[in-house]
Amino acid sequence: MIVELFGPSGAGKTALAEALSARLGGRVVTLSTSAERYGYLFLFFLLNPVRAVGLVSKTIRSRTTPPSLFRHKLFLLSHVLARVSKAQMGGERVAVLDEGLAQYLLTVSERLLSLGEAESYFRRYVTSDVVVVVLADEEVRAERMKRRGRIPRGHLPVNQKEWQALMEQNARSASRALSSRPGAFTVESDEPPTELARRLAGSIRAHLPVA
Repeated sequence: MIVELFGPSGAGKTALAEALSARLGGRVVTLSTSAERYGYLFLFFLLNPVRAVGLVSKTIRSRTTPPSLFRHKLFLLSHVLARVSKAQMGGERVAVLDEGLAQYLLTVSERLLSLGEAESYFRRYVTSDVVVVVLADEEVRAERMKRRGRIPRGHLPVNQKEWQALMEQNARSASRALSSRPGAFTVESDEPPTELARRLAGSIRAHLPVA
């Protein structure tokens, strides 16, 4: 079973993914080396050529200036596809993704998404058994990013405040788009990740029993 978390920067995805994987007896999917990334990336293109080409095309059609932003998106896409491929082929009973194709929708989008656009993207590209939207208040997210000392796109010439606001709005749109999808959940990370993982694991087992 593949469980995928996504949401705006600082929402608490990584901490929740680790706590949730412990609850479900699984493992968070990571890539240890460049060789591993390129190997799983090759497998994704080999086994999912239509989806892979569609995602590259979507990236090209998105904002590609400055060139550093375009390169940044392609780099992130390569990581995402490799992680998804490893989750699908790694043999884990429960594989947890905190950066998958749901998250890439927020990464690649440079404008507000319509409900139809989000629904279409999830039908076409996101195949995880469980999809969890992780949300948090703007102040909470800003404080978390400050503590960890890492801000997505912080090295790029973009308006950080506008970018973060866009990610949050699109995450909430994505939550509405997933409202009728089996195995989709939305959580507000306003409590310790261990407690949130306990409740979320119970909901996941109720919908998709874990052996």
